[in-house]
Amino acid sequence: MGVTMEVMLISLNYIQVLWLLGYKKYFSFRQVIFLTGYTLVEVLIYYVFQDSRAINLLIIFVGLEFLFIIRFLQSWILAALYFLLQNTMMLLAGLIAWDSLFILLIRRVITVEQFRQMDDIAWIFQQLLLFIFILITKKISSKFNIFESVSQLQKKYITQSILCIVVLYSLNVIRTISLLQMQIVKFAYLTGILLTFTGVFCYVIYLVSRFYQQQQSIRILSEKSFQEEEKLHLANEFRHDYRNMLVSLLTYLEQGQVVEARDYVSSIVDYSNSFIETDAYSQVAAIKSPPIQGLLIKFIESCRDKKIPVHFVVKQEISELDITINLLDFIRCLSILLDNAVEASKGIEHPLIEVTMDIYEQSTVVEVRNTYVGNLSIEKLLKNNFTTKEGHQGKGLHIFTKLLKHYRKASYAFDIEDDFFVASFSLPKIMKNM
Repeated sequence: MGVTMEVMLISLNYIQVLWLLGYKKYFSFRQVIFLTGYTLVEVLIYYVFQDSRAINLLIIFVGLEFLFIIRFLQSWILAALYFLLQNTMMLLAGLIAWDSLFILLIRRVITVEQFRQMDDIAWIFQQLLLFIFILITKKISSKFNIFESVSQLQKKYITQSILCIVVLYSLNVIRTISLLQMQIVKFAYLTGILLTFTGVFCYVIYLVSRFYQQQQSIRILSEKSFQEEEKLHLANEFRHDYRNMLVSLLTYLEQGQVVEARDYVSSIVDYSNSFIETDAYSQVAAIKSPPIQGLLIKFIESCRDKKIPVHFVVKQEISELDITINLLDFIRCLSILLDNAVEASKGIEHPLIEVTMDIYEQSTVVEVRNTYVGNLSIEKLLKNNFTTKEGHQGKGLHIFTKLLKHYRKASYAFDIEDDFFVASFSLPKIMKNM
């Protein structure tokens, strides 16, 4: 294979991984378009100037990938994970399809003529293998929620991530030089080290992901246990005082004090609400996605600290299959609505936030309602940089609508009902053919 085809196919490797693995998870749409355009320009420069050094422009491409991931995800460890996956898939595809062919040539198992006959086919086969490896990687990541769990980690792991990437590309450079210098044993050792390095790193990421999910489950169970104990204690107190309450109520009625009796019944209802109302943490447990559970737990705890009552209802069990948009985008959308509701509830005499999630025949719907004071204009709320809160940039709902517009069948709505501001969004269900 000539240098021309080599430049073309290495560029195609990066573009394929970029669109099939990176798009929406690691890069935004604009970033993917920019990186694709940059790669095509690099190929064009080579064709115009016929200079093989143009392939060195891919070094800048890799640097841009890193900067874009950090900007888009604010996660160093996800950047390291992406580069490891990208490198490993390209390495395996090249090793099976082309490197093995080149080694056969060096070992004189095949002739130069046979090598030239199979060379182009090997590179096409490499692209097909890369495509298969990408699909396998996506399936494994989706099964174990690796990307979503890692994206919720609070610690940045900056030093470890940078060290990982430096080691990765250093080994790759030495490995490539070894092959070109026909040092097959050294090449084999370095290939084994690279694959082992990637395997260990991915296994650690998997353990971190599982640990995160287990911690979320333990946290929910702990909160549920604590609330159940409180309810049991209140119920025992209520049972102890139940007879006295009825006697007091009977006294009001015998004396014809109907208004006082009504007020007394209301006070009993308010007292009993604390142990008959819906348990928010039980509702959170009905959502089978640790990252979403983590967001909702944080929201509930924040409202509890701010003395804001929350009614949280999940009418049906919701799995990640019901979240038909990118999970990170779903979390960002939900987070924006919850944050807006909390901010709008500050300083209100009787605040209340109601969060409802439900599944219908053709959609999954999330609704957030919050009390508000003053006059609200929905048109103004949706404008970029508009805010009613001092010290805020007013980008929340604008970003919310921008995120959902990327999904053709997703929809959103805003409304004002009595004293409530209502924000909701709907995701289409994946229809299964029976």
